[in-house]
Amino acid sequence: MFSHTPALEAHTIRGLLTVIDARKQQIAEMASAERTRVLARYGDYENYYSKLRFMSVTGPGPEFDRAYELYTELFDSARALEKETFYRWLSRANESAVRERYGTFTYRWFVAEDPAEKTQLGMLSYLIVPIPPAISTEYDAAIYGTMAQIRPRSRMPRLFDRLHAEAQRDIRNYLAGIGHIKPNARPRLAIFTNHLHPMAVTPREYLLDHHASGIDCFERIAWSGVLGLRALDIEYERAPPEAHWPSLPGFKYVAQIPGRSTIPAELFIHMHERFCVMRQHAFDPANDLYFQRVCRSARSHGQIPLHEKQPFAMQRMRRLVREWLQTNHTLPVHAGITAERKFGEIFGLGSEKVT
Repeated sequence: MFSHTPALEAHTIRGLLTVIDARKQQIAEMASAERTRVLARYGDYENYYSKLRFMSVTGPGPEFDRAYELYTELFDSARALEKETFYRWLSRANESAVRERYGTFTYRWFVAEDPAEKTQLGMLSYLIVPIPPAISTEYDAAIYGTMAQIRPRSRMPRLFDRLHAEAQRDIRNYLAGIGHIKPNARPRLAIFTNHLHPMAVTPREYLLDHHASGIDCFERIAWSGVLGLRALDIEYERAPPEAHWPSLPGFKYVAQIPGRSTIPAELFIHMHERFCVMRQHAFDPANDLYFQRVCRSARSHGQIPLHEKQPFAMQRMRRLVREWLQTNHTLPVHAGITAERKFGEIFGLGSEKVT
């Protein structure tokens, strides 16, 4: 999630903000050069996109290796997951014991590749969970998106829209292929993901993440709002992906449920349980404290409310963070309050109170 480059951590806040601005300028110049190349060769973006290869990656192989290289480039972090972890995640749903207990579901990476240049431009990863009628008759499947990334130099108009549309086709083909929907039917989807709550990071983490990704976390939230994602009113702390890692508090579930102000708790739990199965090799729902906690929170509602406003009171948070950075711009990035206290603690808000 966060880059931990020692050279960056030696900066003051002001110095790192200068580095971030330079990084954003570098990304803008790379993207501009790539757009110029594409338009000179293909005439327009749609012609170029028609030449791309969109593919689903569901297990080890050359496609996975190239996708993992893209992941490590985009996820410039000391906490980037090992290739073997993703192998395990991709294969988990195919284990006979898992299928027998949890039914059919799948986790996959979906990649846009330029075959002429032999480079991957962007990727999505998602969990597809068919919803049985006993859980809900309103939705055919729940989709949990775990990554959405475009290579910085490949940030071109409507490329993400095209990647998203092709992924929707992949989801439809999967559901039709297992007989869950009729061929060519448009599936009714409940789409979930989660975001790191801005109040749950330290100033140091906020700045290093911004440098690594080239995107301010507030921009991510604004983007999710444009896509219609709204925050679920539940308590959530994500279990660590590896046993030796700490848990991951401060994440907030968001969902895209067109025309609804609530989501059935049992549908959410059905999806979230399979997400835990995928990520945790020894997952035991009856004894997993993280899973039981989120289940209790979800079931306390029956129908989980979706916040109508922009997730996380974004404008208020952005103002608080910018004012704090301006006031404390001479602090070293690794010093005391910057390293240890989250923004929510600094502002006396608490991540659970800011929605």
